[in-house]
Amino acid sequence: MPLARSILGVAAALAVIALWSMSGQPALAKPLACTGAPAATGLQLADAEASPLFAMLQRKFGPPSACQISDNDAGREIRIDFTGGARLLFTASEAIESSAQEASWPPAAAALPRADALHVLREVEAQAASPHGCGIPWAKLGAKPWPNAADLAVTGNTCNCRAHMTVLHGKITGLGFSLAC
Repeated sequence: MPLARSILGVAAALAVIALWSMSGQPALAKPLACTGAPAATGLQLADAEASPLFAMLQRKFGPPSACQISDNDAGREIRIDFTGGARLLFTASEAIESSAQEASWPPAAAALPRADALHVLREVEAQAASPHGCGIPWAKLGAKPWPNAADLAVTGNTCNCRAHMTVLHGKITGLGFSLAC
């Protein structure tokens, strides 16, 4: 009887994992290992992995394929590459108290609907600038029509925060958020 319960337990766990992966959620992946500078202080890989932009790219392109951490006079940079040409770039400078997150992907990738893009950027704002955000006028990014190619940006009224969408051939090909207080 204990063997039967353990086999049923394993089968149930496998069924949950299969259903979870079919639901559009990212598959369980091995921990991301980066090359480059050791992350002793400042911006950490865990900060990057907790970003809504990271989650969006992982849902859209699968697990990351490479990661590089570098430190320079300006601060720390973490670059995470995904299959299909997508990239996530984080920069942070403790000296000037600034940070930025930039996600980009090729125009040939599946389209990201405007409503989804706005939702992700609002999540980034809430995470980076407390749950109340930094006063970004989101209606300006949602306004129609869009030009064929542009970097559509809006700035908030608290600190120096900026959200933007990159549009190419009428499709969103990038999202970004920066904050300096």
